[in-house]
Amino acid sequence: MDLQQRANRLLELVKQEGIDSVAQHTDLEKMDHSLLHLIKDSQIPSTPAEERLAVANYVVRVINYFPQVVDEVALFFKRNSDNPAAPSHFTWMTNVLPGQTRFFNLGACSDLQSYALGAFIGSEAVVTIPPPGTGPMTPARAALQYPQNHVGPCEDRWPLM
Repeated sequence: MDLQQRANRLLELVKQEGIDSVAQHTDLEKMDHSLLHLIKDSQIPSTPAEERLAVANYVVRVINYFPQVVDEVALFFKRNSDNPAAPSHFTWMTNVLPGQTRFFNLGACSDLQSYALGAFIGSEAVVTIPPPGTGPMTPARAALQYPQNHVGPCEDRWPLM
């Protein structure tokens, strides 16, 4: 499959899945990393360089176990390289179908400081990670307190239920 065919296939996947989080990124580098994860998670063959780049990013996956669509999943995150006075980064996705797995690409694994996410059906927050009032989720906290969800040094998977 040549590069143009791969690009067309990626655009097709983005449209089919309604992956808003890819379109919402404001910096081009992060968008490119998200597209590489789409390549990795799809049936499109990827190059070894793309695989190495994708593996180096921190990914938060959500799996919808509700019998209905999760209308929105919102995620705030901070990077170690951020100015401490800067606001958190924000990204979101909509229409997570029952049984569907979706992901957030948070950039370089070594640069992730913390994150928090909320899943909404209508205006009701049905899932918050971490629980309210407990501070943000960090890679170390996920590994220590939620080892079943911290599936690798750069990936967390959270069931929405």
